[in-house]
Amino acid sequence: MALEAETFSRCKKLMMFFNILFLVGGVGLLSLGIWSVVDFNSFAATLQTSSLYFVWASYIAIGVGAAIMILSFIACCGAYKENKCLLHTFSTFLMIFVLVETAGLILAFVFTGNLETLLRDGAIPTIQNDYGQSSSYGQAVTSAWDNLQSSAKCCGFNGGTDYDGSSYASTAASVANWPSSCCTKDSSGSFVDETSCLSNTINVLHTYANTGCYSTIRGLVTTYAAAVGGVTGAVMLIQILAITFSCCVATNIGKTHKVNAFG
Repeated sequence: MALEAETFSRCKKLMMFFNILFLVGGVGLLSLGIWSVVDFNSFAATLQTSSLYFVWASYIAIGVGAAIMILSFIACCGAYKENKCLLHTFSTFLMIFVLVETAGLILAFVFTGNLETLLRDGAIPTIQNDYGQSSSYGQAVTSAWDNLQSSAKCCGFNGGTDYDGSSYASTAASVANWPSSCCTKDSSGSFVDETSCLSNTINVLHTYANTGCYSTIRGLVTTYAAAVGGVTGAVMLIQILAITFSCCVATNIGKTHKVNAFG
């Protein structure tokens, strides 16, 4: 009997410990999801919505992080009150979360293997159809590409030729099909030679037209995906341990009460 009481006490303490880690992980996942959405927001319009799988993953991370915080509170109440119902509820929802997160990581792995195609299919249509358009979405796409091209010193997805045949090129006043955001600037932020840049002559001194933005976009996506994936994996490990000790506590609650009743 004393051994059962000791086992119960240890399980309860370990559960509380891992539940605190679980809460911290939930806060971390929530914060990371918000960071990835807000930080990438200025570049998000360079890809069609259907290609922003990793952004969806960030929103899921926000939702899961918030749910984890709620579940952590339920677990603490269940352990403190020694309530089997709360502990079983906690364990059940946690198991569901682990299964969903596992499926998400598998999908993320598959997505990464086909990343270039997905990014290209998402980026090229925005250049061809939406860049330079007066609609609110067109303005968002234009701003995003201009920001990316100027800051990363690149042009288009594969290069300046991505603008050939685009809606922007059909209305552009310049000879070159690419916009001025593909033109090089000096340290003061002024164009080195905008006229030469827009004359359709690819000169590395005047334009970034021979350098695509694919590597930059890929770097942004993989950075956020790796961060979200790493934190999710760590949280999953804590979840499994929390489930184990929660079941241990729930199993021993009745036994401990009997020990106390019979002295």
